Amino acid sequence: YVVDDGAINAPGECNVDVWYQSTRHQGSSHTSVVAPACTFSQLPWVQLGAAMQRQQADGQGETQLSPQVKLALLDREDLGLQLALAGSAHWALNRSHSFDGGDLALPLTFSPVASLRLNLNAGWAHAYDDGDQSHRWAWGSGLEYDLAQSLTLIAERYGQRGGEQGWQAGPRLHLGQHLDLDLIVGQHLTEDRDRW
Repeated sequence: YVVDDGAINAPGECNVDVWYQSTRHQGSSHTSVVAPACTFSQLPWVQLGAAMQRQQADGQGETQLSPQVKLALLDREDLGLQLALAGSAHWALNRSHSFDGGDLALPLTFSPVASLRLNLNAGWAHAYDDGDQSHRWAWGSGLEYDLAQSLTLIAERYGQRGGEQGWQAGPRLHLGQHLDLDLIVGQHLTEDRDRW
């Protein structure tokens, strides 16, 4: 998902996100991502991670590496509030100018009841694309609703000022204590309105 939550992993725990995205009307356009993240017991307020992403479109491919850090700023279980500072940098591995950009965000999560989490993001994104640099404010909102012990419904809307905007939603199936499966549909809300 694009909209982050305000939580980090518990100290000593790691998670690995793996996903595949295919554009609906352009079967040759797809993205694969592997993104591990860990919080170490010695630094219980810092989550370190990285994302390895492979994009393929129109016979052209690109691999990108994105180191990530997320700092817990506030965790008030009694108020249902969690706030973090998240940042990442992006490097393309197969081109001469490898730095592709970076972003900073403040993810906030509010849980008015145990089964509902509301996520809000505000941040800044820098992109470098073949010499064309852009700086944009970024935002996002999302919700996670636990419909049953084995099912969570997730929806989000996100965008950048003067840039990409979109939505996505779907169910998260909890297949065990340590495995979730998300089935997502989404659509860009700018230009050709691609779906995935």
